[in-house]
Amino acid sequence: MIMKQVDLFPQAPKPDRILVARIFEAAREKNRYILGLEAFDILKAYGIPVVNTIFAKTVEETVIAAEEIGYPLVMKVVSP
Repeated sequence: MIMKQVDLFPQAPKPDRILVARIFEAAREKNRYILGLEAFDILKAYGIPVVNTIFAKTVEETVIAAEEIGYPLVMKVVSP
């Protein structure tokens, strides 16, 4: 009988630390905290699952984004 070892703890993807550093540096240059969408990008860079997000500036972009994501959905104001 041949036994195969099972990996109980799958390997996490290697974090994209360069992207994270760029996000923090961009916020620092503007003398502000990171925004919500940037926080999602940081979580994704470390392999942490997040909800689908789309940034929309106009009503038309919002409708297209809503159709792409699906319903129900949540909208949030993005503001420093």
